[in-house]
Amino acid sequence: MVQHQAAVLEQVVVARAIMTTIRGTAYLTSIEIAREKGAFPGFDKIKYGASPFVLGLSHELQDGIAEHGIRNSHLLAVAPSGTMSLLANNVSSGIEPIFAARATRSVRGADGQPVSFEVEDDAVRQYRQLHGAKAVLPAQMVTAADFSAEEQLRMMAMVQSCVDHAISKTVRLPASTSAQELELAALQAWELGLKGFAVYREGSVSA
Repeated sequence: MVQHQAAVLEQVVVARAIMTTIRGTAYLTSIEIAREKGAFPGFDKIKYGASPFVLGLSHELQDGIAEHGIRNSHLLAVAPSGTMSLLANNVSSGIEPIFAARATRSVRGADGQPVSFEVEDDAVRQYRQLHGAKAVLPAQMVTAADFSAEEQLRMMAMVQSCVDHAISKTVRLPASTSAQELELAALQAWELGLKGFAVYREGSVSA
């Protein structure tokens, strides 16, 4: 348990460093374009600079915006990509943990009838190509089922702090989740100030 909590904390720290770098690079680039072409229409230096999100940027970025403006009113969004990732060989689910090493997905075919097919996470597939089809996956290859709702929500809240537009992530819950537990997850999402909250309870959707 302690080892798991330490691993989750480390994941949040790494994710924060990645997202902070992405945010900083995006804003610096937009400032540089504004220096060349001007700020976006409707840019108000006072109002924009006083927004909570901008006040959370580095002093360097805030000074750059004050001096040159910014070309884009919004720069970053995190889209729901669990299903879309299938089109990219199931290589990534965005900020979603891997849903499952292997799973059965169902889509509606051209005739309107459901069609089921097996999908395998790309990292899992590559690992087993190297180590054998029956190789035991290393501890680092976790899935959404390995994280509590609170852990998933806290990761989402951290990422949201670096995103100035929309953000989406589905919280995966076990089939045994009660109405009270779902209510608690929704309350935690609200307390964390999340922009949105979506859940999937195992077995709640079928073909």
